[in-house]
Amino acid sequence: MGMYYGEESGLPYGKSYETTELGFRMKVHLYYDADKAAQESRAFYELLERQENDSKAMEKPPDRKLHYDKYFYINRSKDGKLGYIRNHNAIDEQLEKCGFL
Repeated sequence: MGMYYGEESGLPYGKSYETTELGFRMKVHLYYDADKAAQESRAFYELLERQENDSKAMEKPPDRKLHYDKYFYINRSKDGKLGYIRNHNAIDEQLEKCGFL
């Protein structure tokens, strides 16, 4: 995967990678928008906060369709209470995608 950096700012503005998603090899170019990244990461953190607050009130594990397990490890303690721990690897992976068109 290649990254493109601005000459003046030194910040990334795009990346490219090869894929065979359509049955043939092609190079895909994704471009970075800092404003879009800020909006998407802000919305993502709001989602995390909302899911974390909702989970504190739950007595049973949430339905898989709600995808709480995508960003949280969900477990039950010996006394029967649910515990939620952020899955930082999944969160970081999602944040890396913010801002690309």
